[in-house]
Amino acid sequence: MQRIDYQTIGDVMRSIVAESSFGPQLDEVKAIECWPQIVGKELSGRMGRPRVSRGIMTIVTRHAPLRQEMMMHRTSLARAINQMLGKEVIKEIIFR
Repeated sequence: MQRIDYQTIGDVMRSIVAESSFGPQLDEVKAIECWPQIVGKELSGRMGRPRVSRGIMTIVTRHAPLRQEMMMHRTSLARAINQMLGKEVIKEIIFR
């Protein structure tokens, strides 16, 4: 018996994800994972772990001056995340 169609495990997994409804949630997890690369490890360490729901990333920080500074850059930060991911995942960033 010969098999004609060989697929790698990665290809099979990608097709399963593409056919399922898990795609948007995986994109949100990827956005959370790239946050330290966007702002730097030291700065991300001063804030809580980001949460993403329906395209809105929420980040908690206890430092008011840091929160104000980050609020001024939230549009460019969202753009950087989306550029890194190759699609629009983050529509808005909220700092609390």
